[in-house]
Parts: sequence; C-alpha cells; structure tokens
Amino acid sequence: MSDAPEPAAERAGFLQRYGRTILGSLAVVGAFIYVMNRGALPIFPDKDAYAAVDWGPVAVFFLGFGLHAVVRVTRTYFLVRPLAPVTLRRIVIINGIALALITFLPFRLGEVYRPAMLRKDGTLSAWEVAGTVFAERIIDGFLYSMLLLVGLVFAKPHEPVPSHIGSLPVPASIVPRVAQFASLGFGVAFLGLVVAYRFRGFARRVTEATVGLVSAKLGRTLADVVERTANGLGFLKHPRSSVPYVGITIFAATLHVWAIDALAQGVGIPEVTFAQAAVVTGVLALGFAFPNAPGFFGAAQLALYAGLANYVAPERVVHEGSVLVFIFYFSFLGYIVLCALFSLVLASFSPSDA
Repeated sequence: MSDAPEPAAERAGFLQRYGRTILGSLAVVGAFIYVMNRGALPIFPDKDAYAAVDWGPVAVFFLGFGLHAVVRVTRTYFLVRPLAPVTLRRIVIINGIALALITFLPFRLGEVYRPAMLRKDGTLSAWEVAGTVFAERIIDGFLYSMLLLVGLVFAKPHEPVPSHIGSLPVPASIVPRVAQFASLGFGVAFLGLVVAYRFRGFARRVTEATVGLVSAKLGRTLADVVERTANGLGFLKHPRSSVPYVGITIFAATLHVWAIDALAQGVGIPEVTFAQAAVVTGVLALGFAFPNAPGFFGAAQLALYAGLANYVAPERVVHEGSVLVFIFYFSFLGYIVLCALFSLVLASFSPSDA
C-alpha cells in the first residue's frame, strides 16, 4: 500500500495553506479592474490608439528599461559585500529569482525568499540579509520621493489641472500632496535606518529591557533579531560600498526616467518633458512600494495614469496614454521573467552559486 498522500488530501492541504492568500489576491485584482473600468482607464488600448506610435523611441524605451533592470539586479552586491564574501554571480542568480517571486506572489510575500536564499551558514545570517533588504527599500523610497519632488518643481502642469483622472472623481492635483507626504515618511524612515545601525547596541538593550518585562527569553530572542537586522546595514560605514550603491541607484532612476520619456515620445505624447517623466516615474515608484496584487496589477496602471493626468489633456491620457501604460506594464513583466530565466540558466552552469 502506498504511503503517498492522495490527490484530494494534497489539494485540501494546499487550499488550507494558500486559500486565503489566493482569495485575497483575486479580490484585489477584481477591485482594481472595477476601479479602472469605472474610471474609463483602459487596461487594453483601442486599436486606433496605436496609429500615432513611432517605434523608434519605443525601442529606446526597451533599451533604457532593460539597462535599468540589469542595474537593479546587480547593485545588491554593494549592500552585501561588507557583510560577507558573496560573488556577483550569486547575487545576480538570487536577485533575478527573488524579483520574480516578489512580482508574481501576492502582497510582496516574495520578499522573504531573498534572505532565505542569500544567507550563508556561519558568515551571513538571514536577518542580516533582511537588514539589507530593508535598507534597499527605504533608500529606494527616499531617492524616488526626492526625484518626484524635484520633478514637481520643474514640471509645468497641464492647464487647467484636471479635476478627474479618467472618469474617476479624483483630482490630478492630489499627486503633489501624496508626494510630499511620501517624502516625509521615507525621510523619517531613512533617518531611523541610520540611527538603528549607529546605536544598535542601545537598541538591543532597550529591547531586552522592555520585552524582558513580559518574557526574558522572548526579550533576548527579539534583541538578537534587532541586532542581526541592524548589522545588515553595515554598508553605511563603508564608502567603498555605500557610495557606489547610492550612485548606481541614482543612475538606475535616471535610466527609468529616460525610458519613460522616450516611451511618451513614441506613443504620441511628445509634449511630455524629462521633468514630467520624472514625476510619472516617482508616482509609479510609490505604486510599487506597497503590498499589492500579483504582478502589481492595477497599482502600476493607476500610478501611470495618475502621473500622466497632471501633464496631458484628459482625452489623451485615456487614448495615447493607454498605449504607454500597456507597453510599460507588459514590458515590466517581460523583463522580470527574462531576469528570472537568465538567473536559472546561470545557476545551472554554476550549481554551487545557486
């Protein structure tokens, strides 16, 4: 008699573990589809919207966005280098796979996999890697928020500023207010990041003293977690790592803006300036910053439409703009898949690095 679990039992176990997550994801996707339909914001452009497309600038977008994807996959090397000797090949393999998991698993659940894959027994703990992930997210949020604010200073809005985004009763003028709030939040978080590393010994003692009032064992455990996570921020005190990392991140953000600007020219919105493209990129980054549906579906499209609504006539946002949104979104998914496939191929030629 076979001891293997029956298919029905396997299905029941899978549904017990992931059923709520799947239902939650479907609910979020459904909510975004409802909002976009109600706001007359196309998921798929009309065929006649492609009439004005110039594929030369679109090709420039593909190049710029592809370089942006490559840079983001490799830059983590400078975060991890001060903590343990990890090869660039290993970083590329793990980041390519992790990006796919973060993108396609709901609610950013894929974030837990990179620390699990990158940890090295005796030299690099999962909590230290988690510290680098936390640092990466906060630095990204801070820099893209600054990019958004600078863009708002130099980008001239459409006159009059639309009172709706598509048919949604949401004024386009909400974007600057959200930018200011997000910048403040990420600025505070960045300051907290630096303080957490600088005074990690003090943070450990405070954790043990406070949590220890409830349970001494729990206090010690949480204090270990705090200390190990803070150690993941070690790149901050190494200019040879922190300066290249920040420089590469700024370069990647610039590539992203350049790509969005080229895509706008290509789909027939030539009036979009580099500063306006910076605002659109910053709004998009905010849309990517939070837990979301698989593939960031809905958040990415709505962020792009909201950014464009400040600078493009409303009727063109849902026409030529819908082509920009469609090409960008599916290019984004395509590059994520390509990075993951490249990482798997690279891992097959170097099993010890996988």
